[in-house]
Amino acid sequence: SVAAAQTDVKLAEEYLRQNEPEKAREIYRRLVKDDRVLPAVQRKYVQTLHILKAWDEAEKFLKRQIKSHPDQPLNKAQYALTLDLQGKTDDAVKLVGRLTDDFRKNPQTVHQVAQYFVENQHLDWAEKVYLDARKASGNPGEYAFQLAQLYKAGGESEKMLNEYVGIAAENRDNLVFLQNEMQDNLEKPEDFEKLERILLTRLQKEPNQPVYSDLLIWFYVQQKDFHRAFVQARAADRRQKLEGMKLMEIGQISLQNKDYKAASEVFEHLVKEYPQSAIYPLARRYLVTAKEELV
Repeated sequence: SVAAAQTDVKLAEEYLRQNEPEKAREIYRRLVKDDRVLPAVQRKYVQTLHILKAWDEAEKFLKRQIKSHPDQPLNKAQYALTLDLQGKTDDAVKLVGRLTDDFRKNPQTVHQVAQYFVENQHLDWAEKVYLDARKASGNPGEYAFQLAQLYKAGGESEKMLNEYVGIAAENRDNLVFLQNEMQDNLEKPEDFEKLERILLTRLQKEPNQPVYSDLLIWFYVQQKDFHRAFVQARAADRRQKLEGMKLMEIGQISLQNKDYKAASEVFEHLVKEYPQSAIYPLARRYLVTAKEELV
């Protein structure tokens, strides 16, 4: 009965916790014969066989699963790990490479397989799963968030930043969320340099993508480099015909941060460029304030 099986499952898990894998294996051998219980216990059974280095039993079981459930790539993922743990790494890597076809047929299994590899300390295989599945989907932005998280876990900040910037470019609504993510995850000076480089490179390739200039302006403001923020905002102002609004914001932030030189530069530009605009009187007033503070 199902109730009896649930009791057995708990008992097997208890044996594993108490470091008695032999006893756990006996229970799991019985449980995997029941198709109703099998999905719930397969992972633990395979894990138990790995602990016991019972490679033949693991391979025989997983081959049978692959044959009877060809549409479930998790079986192949478990088989790849079984091979790898025996030192048969080349065969394991080949098998991971062949999972792409399964993802084409069954995209919802991608996360499950990648997660399994992450849990088993194979970030490289999880990355391959996401990149192969991305290629198969035909969407260059697919799985960007998952990859960013993966690169974050693996300490690969440049790849992480590339994915984050891609997420923002894909959908502008993600901008504030991503700025917060980057604020939380950028710690070292070289990470800031990497982000600046990524944004400048992307802006050169796609000058009409406003997200890149928005992120650069935000980045320079975070760094309190208001002169560079002004240079970027001035270019964006021309390209996107923003009527000086973004520049006004940069000027005010410069004033608040007591960078009167940068503030003067911004308001001088606004006064010259927009003499007929509604922002002119305010820009002129701020310019006077900034110049007075400079003296």
